[in-house]
Amino acid sequence: MNSQLKKETFTALGNFNVDLKTNEISYTDESRHILGLAESCNRSFDYFLTRLHPNSIGLVHRVSNMGVNKKTNFRLTFSLGFGKKKNFLARGKIIYDSFNQPEHVLWSILKVGNESFFERIKNKGFETIFTTSACIY
Repeated sequence: MNSQLKKETFTALGNFNVDLKTNEISYTDESRHILGLAESCNRSFDYFLTRLHPNSIGLVHRVSNMGVNKKTNFRLTFSLGFGKKKNFLARGKIIYDSFNQPEHVLWSILKVGNESFFERIKNKGFETIFTTSACIY
């Protein structure tokens, strides 16, 4: 992780970094544990999307792409898995290269909660899509 990324790391439960050139993710130990991923897991962003609940896949993909394309940070809720879902509130921060082009997206997991937590988050001004919500800022 470069020095700019280290400075940009949020106080969070866990962080992971998506390299926009390679589409690979670097996980902290905390984020891998929270997301339920093995140390040897596939590190592509596309694989991460397959771990999401079906209602979250499209939104996470759209919002992260929109953040990169509009060069703006974002916050969203998403769910992992099937059956008993694990719900997350996360923030994405765009990190730029020396030419002011998006180079990385630093994701910070801010909260993990159950369905009632998820519903309270959706009711606090997020745009609701299916059972997932997002905010571009």
